[in-house]
Amino acid sequence: MQHRDAKNQSDAESQSDAKSQLVLLMCVVFAAGLISFVKVGELTFGWIPCPLCLWQRVPWYGIIASGLVFVAIRRVMLGFYAVFFLSIASLLLAAVHGAIEQQWVRLGFGCTGPQEATLEGLLATPTVACDTPTLLLGVPLTAWNMGASLMMLLACLTTEPFRRSLIDTTQRTAQRLRQWRKASASEKPPQKLKKPKKSKESK
Repeated sequence: MQHRDAKNQSDAESQSDAKSQLVLLMCVVFAAGLISFVKVGELTFGWIPCPLCLWQRVPWYGIIASGLVFVAIRRVMLGFYAVFFLSIASLLLAAVHGAIEQQWVRLGFGCTGPQEATLEGLLATPTVACDTPTLLLGVPLTAWNMGASLMMLLACLTTEPFRRSLIDTTQRTAQRLRQWRKASASEKPPQKLKKPKKSKESK
């Protein structure tokens, strides 16, 4: 009976691992499809990326690379952590870019105006101002990127092994922080030695 229970548990764990690996591969395929769609848009619709648009692609390239590597070495859980945090980075970059497009934020690192018409500018990859939105079906691409990033986060959080691992890691980290605070609070600072007062007779 115990042998049968152990076998059933082992089969359930293997099925869970296979499902997690499939979800991670789907995240990789989704990221590759997103990058390919943007590249096709540049060639077909004449989309010109701004510097922040190019920065927003970095997390997606990271998702593709890390997903493939961790699946190949059979460390699927580490792959989910990479996808999770890279999706957060993508979401933050898209939110900042969207705020610049809506004129809510202005950043002074050469990303609020068009490229100067110099020889270096003409030879470089053409870019546009970061506050000029590129629309798809009337919606800025930054909004589409935010939606795609949220979908990736949802895919990670709905995968039970990763969700349990994330909760356990968060609880352990919070417990260690509480222990560190208690230890630091219990340590009393060294008392300063008081200098003896000079008596009047010694004067």
